[in-house]
Amino acid sequence: MLAKPRRLRRRFEIEAVLKKGRRLRGQYLLGVVRERPRGGLARVTVVVNTKFDKRAVVRNRYKRMLRSDLAGYINKLRDGFDLLIMIKQKTAQNNHEVLTADLDSLITKGGLLK
Repeated sequence: MLAKPRRLRRRFEIEAVLKKGRRLRGQYLLGVVRERPRGGLARVTVVVNTKFDKRAVVRNRYKRMLRSDLAGYINKLRDGFDLLIMIKQKTAQNNHEVLTADLDSLITKGGLLK
């Protein structure tokens, strides 16, 4: 689990990232990055909406999977930005390794590593 200072938790924070953030497109994931004006620790969140799957059990499984992958990156990320990760609808049949590789490419493509 990510520590509280490393999570985007409030709705208005997530909406601000979606409105003003820069989009990073992967094959199976969509990332949105927003620079924070006052800096601070990098914060991340994972969003899986009901278009992906109607069942909460399935959506939560994918969120847990991606959060565990992000926990491995959290200390390697540059500070001063917010990152939102969304799963595209077509990934329902993909396995963990494919999503992990796509997450790695998004983080690298976005220049988010220290």
